[in-house]
Amino acid sequence: MFTKQPHHHQSWATKNANQSPVKMMIDSGLADMARLSIKEIAALAGLCEQSIRNKIKTGEFPAADYRSGPRCVRWSAGVVRQWLESTRTPTEQ
Repeated sequence: MFTKQPHHHQSWATKNANQSPVKMMIDSGLADMARLSIKEIAALAGLCEQSIRNKIKTGEFPAADYRSGPRCVRWSAGVVRQWLESTRTPTEQ
């Protein structure tokens, strides 16, 4: 018979609760070729989706590098990571 063993470790979310999403993404070693949606990028950047769209229009954020249809666009995680690193202030590094 199996008995449930108590977990003596914290969950990933609990351990990293004090880190910013940007720092977690950079530290996690997320594959550069992973595809991110605008919703995911907005969450990582702490911005709304419309702010990301506005930054794309003004050239402050790179255009999507992957399209699988007219309404399905994605960004490579490496491109997003570089942009996030370039926008961080020295105190966040």
